[in-house]
Amino acid sequence: MNPDPTLIGLPSGMSAEQAAAQFDQLQKKLIPLWHLIESFNQHEQTIVVVPSMSVDVAVTGLEAQGYEERFLFLLLLLAQPRARMIYVTSQAIHPSVIEYYLDLLSGVIPSHALRRLTLLSPYDDSPRPLSLKLLERPRLLERIEAGIQNKERAHLVCYNTTFLERNLALRLGIPALWRRSPASSFWNKKRMPAAICPGWN
Repeated sequence: MNPDPTLIGLPSGMSAEQAAAQFDQLQKKLIPLWHLIESFNQHEQTIVVVPSMSVDVAVTGLEAQGYEERFLFLLLLLAQPRARMIYVTSQAIHPSVIEYYLDLLSGVIPSHALRRLTLLSPYDDSPRPLSLKLLERPRLLERIEAGIQNKERAHLVCYNTTFLERNLALRLGIPALWRRSPASSFWNKKRMPAAICPGWN
């Protein structure tokens, strides 16, 4: 692993400049993907949802799970017949919650949508960001990657923007949807949560 806190989860030989350049190239894949993202369609696509939070306020594992499940409305995208989704949370989601959302799909048999949904979890209820938990678990990253049938038709959806989510996108090899670049995020060296890098100031 790289000792630079902004390069957590990336190969040790990678520099900050290389990571930034690779991510810029990766994000260019969003241009041809946009027609898959902006509206419902019949095209093959994989949506990887990692509702990770990196915040300065203290939250319990249970509270973090609640925030992670707020993105479950994205399951409605499975109304698209060729869309697949990988949804990752710190703890497993109760089946009845998944059933509730899939029952909201109009014109789609819930069991058919369920076959196109993959639910994964590191089973880690610590208050650390979910993206960090994934970057620490190469085998879980491999499972996520294995569920992406075509990386040219896949993208990552995150809760907020930090270097962790950028690094996760780089590890998975798919672009990420977010509002701004991690380089301009609130999460910098001065405000990096101590839970991520103890002693870093």
